[in-house]
Amino acid sequence: MKKITQENYEEWAVVTGASSGVGREMALEIASKGISVVLLARRQELLDVLAEEIAQKHQVECKILVVDFSKDGSTQKVIEATQGLEVGLLVNSAGYALTGEFSENRLEDEVALLDVNVKTPLILSHYFSRQMKARQKGGIIFLSSLMAFGAAKNWVSYNASKSHNLLLAEGLGEELRSYGVNVIALTPGSIKSGFGQRSQTKAMFGALHPKRVARCGLWMLGCKRTHTAGMMNKIIVFSTRLTPRFLNTKIFSLVVRGLQK
Repeated sequence: MKKITQENYEEWAVVTGASSGVGREMALEIASKGISVVLLARRQELLDVLAEEIAQKHQVECKILVVDFSKDGSTQKVIEATQGLEVGLLVNSAGYALTGEFSENRLEDEVALLDVNVKTPLILSHYFSRQMKARQKGGIIFLSSLMAFGAAKNWVSYNASKSHNLLLAEGLGEELRSYGVNVIALTPGSIKSGFGQRSQTKAMFGALHPKRVARCGLWMLGCKRTHTAGMMNKIIVFSTRLTPRFLNTKIFSLVVRGLQK
């Protein structure tokens, strides 16, 4: 495990989905280690509050970029805004679920979900990993999900997108290992965050605080390729290896139904 320091991870970190939840807590934790942060999200007012908190508590630089990753050109804005910065940490935290039957949802909404959950982390990881390889150090964190381990009715695209994040992280981690770049996918279950507001779902009993997920992710970066916080969540992940895939789909579908408001 490498400590989260400028020596190991350069002067800057880029955090998507930084306005709330795990992204916000990641930004705070990284800033507490003396690393400056670029905060990316859709909501200016929440980013302003976070930037002020970081400035008061940690005395590091903080840049804000209001960006909607479902829109064309959003990732190019990030690339342009980070020109000249020594970015050694990338946190791919932006993401959401679209609840409802796939064939009944609007196609443009399904495509927008893929833009945010899949296309954005892929493009940003491709861009920043090239810089990290050249410097022989760095780290990339993907916020995947417990749902990456099985399909589910009414969350068809969300589960598929999180599986993509998980496998992308594992494969990319193997490629970058010899260059000194660490990659990890976090696979939390239910989290106490604003996720449910956009996905029209509620948090499950025993939902984790986003700060716990963020701290675990940073602690495990360089130790593991995937990490699941919470004992119950670990048991669920293990159980998916023992049951047939069709049964996992049935079980995960029941979970999603229980989450719906």
